[in-house]
This record gives sequence, C-alpha cells and structure tokens, in this order.
Amino acid sequence: MVFGTGQTETGGIPQAEARFRRGLMGLVALGALGQFLIQSQAFGVNPMALVPQVDAATIWEQAGEIAGGTFVDDKPYDTAPLVLWVAGAVRALGGGLVAWGVLQSVLHLITAVLIALTTRSHAARAGAALAGSTGAGLLAGALFLLLDEPAASTSRVLSGTLQLFLASGLLYLLRPRGSGDESRLAGAGALIGLVLGLLCLAYPPMLAGIPFLGAWIYLASGRSARSALVMVGGAALAILPATLHNVKASGELIPISAQAGLTFYHGNNASADGTIAPVGVVNDKGEQALDSLRQARAQLGDSAGWKDASRYWMGQGLDWWAEHPGAGAKLALTKLWYAISGQRYGDVYQPWRERADGVASRLWLAPLPLAWLLPLALVGLFTLLRDRSTRMAVLPLFLLVVVPIAVVVVFFYTPRYRLPVAAAALPLVAVLVARLSAGRGSGQPARGAALAGVALLIGVSSGFVNRRVGFDLDPNASHEVRFLERMAAASGRIDRHGDGARYLEKIFQLDPESAENRGRLLDLLWYLAASTDPTVAEPAVSMEIVERLIAEFGPVPGLLDLRATAKAGMGDFRGALEDEDAALATLGPADPSRSEIEQRRALYAAGRKFELPSLEE
Repeated sequence: MVFGTGQTETGGIPQAEARFRRGLMGLVALGALGQFLIQSQAFGVNPMALVPQVDAATIWEQAGEIAGGTFVDDKPYDTAPLVLWVAGAVRALGGGLVAWGVLQSVLHLITAVLIALTTRSHAARAGAALAGSTGAGLLAGALFLLLDEPAASTSRVLSGTLQLFLASGLLYLLRPRGSGDESRLAGAGALIGLVLGLLCLAYPPMLAGIPFLGAWIYLASGRSARSALVMVGGAALAILPATLHNVKASGELIPISAQAGLTFYHGNNASADGTIAPVGVVNDKGEQALDSLRQARAQLGDSAGWKDASRYWMGQGLDWWAEHPGAGAKLALTKLWYAISGQRYGDVYQPWRERADGVASRLWLAPLPLAWLLPLALVGLFTLLRDRSTRMAVLPLFLLVVVPIAVVVVFFYTPRYRLPVAAAALPLVAVLVARLSAGRGSGQPARGAALAGVALLIGVSSGFVNRRVGFDLDPNASHEVRFLERMAAASGRIDRHGDGARYLEKIFQLDPESAENRGRLLDLLWYLAASTDPTVAEPAVSMEIVERLIAEFGPVPGLLDLRATAKAGMGDFRGALEDEDAALATLGPADPSRSEIEQRRALYAAGRKFELPSLEE
C-alpha cells in the first residue's frame, strides 16, 4: 500500500489523511496569527525592520532601481539576484516594506506546509506507522514555525525566506512517494530543474547541487539520462537571466555572482576568527565589488576583469592556508562549530538582541534556536543513510544539509549562510523521532534513543557553553556597540530621535572615556532639548537622560546647562533658572562657557526658550 494515495484496506488511510489535513490547517492558522503579531510589531516599532540595514539596504535600493526600469547595472551581480528581482517586482507594483513583509509571511507559511508534506513522505518510507508519519509531518511543520531565525527573516530584505521556500519546494518535489517514483521523477525533471535553478539564484552555493541531483535523478528514475538532462536544462534555463545580465554588464561569462573569491578571503586570512574579517576592502555592499576590482587591478594590471579579481582574492586566501595550515585547520573547526552551535552572532541582524531590547519581543512566539536541533538532525541523517530502504530517498536531504555547512566551513559563519539547512534538518529530526517511537532506531532502539538524547543535549547546551567561554559573541563588545549604533541611526531615520538618544547613551555607558561617544550623545541631547523641528524636539527625553548623567558624573556645569535648556523646552523656566544659576556658581569669571550660559539664562528669565533650528545629520 502506498502512503498518501488514498487507497485503503480498512479505511485507515483516509482517516489519517483527514487528521493530517486538519492538523496542517491548524498549524497554518497558528502560524498566520504568529506572523501577524510578529510583523505588526516589526513594522510598527522596530527600527531594524523599518530601515533596512547593510546588505538589506543595498538590496532594497537596487530593487528600487529595477522597479524604475534599470535592469542592467555597470557590474555583474555581487549578491544572490533573485531577491533583487522579487523585491523589485514588489516595488514596481507600488509596494513598500510592509508589502514585502506580507509576501514573505505567506512564503513562510507555505514553507511550513511543504516541510510537513515532505516529512510525512520520508517518515512513511522510513517505516513509521500511518499515525507516526502523520505526526512526524505535523511535528516538522510545527518546529519550523517555532524556529527563531526563519520567523525573524520575514521582516528583513534578505534572501532567507526565499531560500527556505525554494529549498523546501525542491525537497517536496524530490520526496519519496512509493513505487511510481521512477516515472514521476522522469516527468517532473523540468520542474525540478527550474526550482533548483531558482534556488541557485537565491543561494548560489546550490550550484553544486546541479550535478549531484542530476546524478541522483539519473539513478532514481531508472538510469534515465533524458530525465537528468531535462533537470539540468531546467536549472540552466532558470539561471540564464542572471548569466545574460552579467555578460551584458561585464562582458564576462559569470553564471550568477562574482564575489566568491573575496568572500573566501574574508573568512580565511590572518585576522579571521570564524566570522567575516576585514581585508582592506570597503565594507559597504554598494561599493565593495568595485573596490575589490580596483585593488585587484592594482596588483594584476588594468586589464584584469571580474573573474580575475575573484581568482586574485581566492588566491590570497589559499596562500594564507598554504603558509599557516595548522591555523587554517583550527579555523575550519571553529567555523564548523559555529555552523552547528551558533545562536547569537549576526553580521547584519541579531534577532535575539532585538527581542531583548523590546522592539521584537513578540519573537518569543518563535523561541526555538536552530542550533538546538542540528546535532539531532545529523543523527537522523546518519540513521537514514545506514538504512538501505531509505538511503537513496534521503540523499536530497543530505545535499541540503551538507551544502550550507560546507559554505560556512569554506567561507565564514553568518546565520544567513547556514539558514537553508533548516529545510532539511526539520524533516530529519521529525523522521528520527517517528522511527524511535516505532522502535526503529540506529541498530538497537535503546542505542538509537541514547544517541538521539546525547545529540539533543549537545544542541540545547551548546549555547550555554558558548556564552560561558565567550564564544559566538565578540568578547570586546564590538557587536553590542554595532547593534546600538545601527539602532540609533535607524531611529533617527524614522524621526524617533529620543530612542536614538537612548541607544547613544548605552554606547556611552560602554565606553565613557570615549570623546566621540560623549560628543555624539550630548549633541543629540541638545537638539532634543531645543530644536524647533517638531519631529526632533523631545525635551522630556533629553532631561531624562541628562538626569541619569548628572547622577553618575555629578552636577557639572555643562550638564546643568543642558538640563536647564530641556526644562525650558517643557515650559519650566523657574527650574531652568535654578539650573543655570547652579552652573554659573561653579564657573570662574573668565570661563569661556560663562557668557553662553548667561545668554541662555537671560532667555529663560524672559520666559523664552533657547532654540536650535534643525538637527544636523
């Protein structure tokens, strides 16, 4: 009997199908509610969602150019182009960031359904009972909706949601369904290739999957070369628009993007620590490609092209490996541990930090770290590969596990490089649970359960261990400063200058000896206290922060003068005069700041505010 065909001997299969559909509908409803709550907060109060950051800012800007009719740039793609095209279509239709978020939420929910369906098929092939395969599918779908990284990705202008949608769609097309698999794969080769090609456009490392899956389809379709070639042709057809763009922009045959060499060097150099490390090329994504080309040409000559530049940077990284093989091996192991256990580091976004800050508190609706499940998924993969009855069917899952982990090990760790592994990890975890429940673990059931338990313990405890030893976060707090600086800048972009000041205050508290930190904070506090621009003026916030500074550093004249201005901004001229008198009492007659304070005191004595015209950016 074939699972999912609707055939029955006792009437059990239709009942199981009905239960599965009801469960799936319930998951989708709960997932939709969760996404609504998360997205409404993200696009209501979270500066990180309202102001795209770093790579996301470049993608949104380039999407606007595409929407305006600029389809070919002056350089080949230096990022996965599919997200540019989809975001460009959203912008061309008049949509903004909220529309983008709604689209991604819909894709997120479809992904959960695809993962559930794929898992159910694999569980049935692995020998789980009907109830077990149904439960495994629903478990995988529920786990996906509970994962923190996918849930947070839906409000960001990055490729993560598209990658997961396409990866889960590919695995769905390649799922085992019974004795008709050979003819089904032969007939669906073009569609499989198109989805794989689109996935490559969203996640270029999946180019490695084209020959792998070509060989797999050849074997799985009864050694049909035609099926494999049709699949490869479909993938090539999907990728072709990016290749044509690159040829027109650069005159070079670049299939998707031209940044692999620089990305490799970013993760393999003397200062590399497992994450992205500076190599002297500008970090701004909009300028990085051209700067990397200029620097490569300085070494190779003006005739060097984009592929030459990529090879140059790749060579720099390989040279470092050749000179420091021991350090390179240690670095690769560090990146592997990042891939398995990373929970907090983020080169663009840190959702856990936004959640702790309060601007993304609803992400507690999706609290599950992917790292908790990865060791368990690896055990599930191992058990299915050992079983002859499941070995062939599980190879597509194997591909979607190996490629993201290999990308991290070869290049560097960022949650964005690892994220697609979730599409395969969740089915593996759920199928493992179903097999163990049915008494079909690795070898003996007890041994399989023990191995799974150890893997789960490693996953759950890894974050605590990492934080205890200072791993997964920069020990010098630079990541914290970077987060606060981005929050401050983004708050200013959406005219929430009071919030920006609070973030600058936190930066100042991390390093109160920094004249730059102190100057930025005090400058903004003056504008909050005295600006004539109603989108800037927040004297109450200014006074709140100044009072904390006075409590910490004492009633120094400059802070008293600033508090006086904030009080005057709120109409408390008597309090303003008291502060100015206290400030003047501590200054000598020749102090250069005395005259300015006296002039402001005169304004407050006359019931007038001190005014600054506008906020200088």
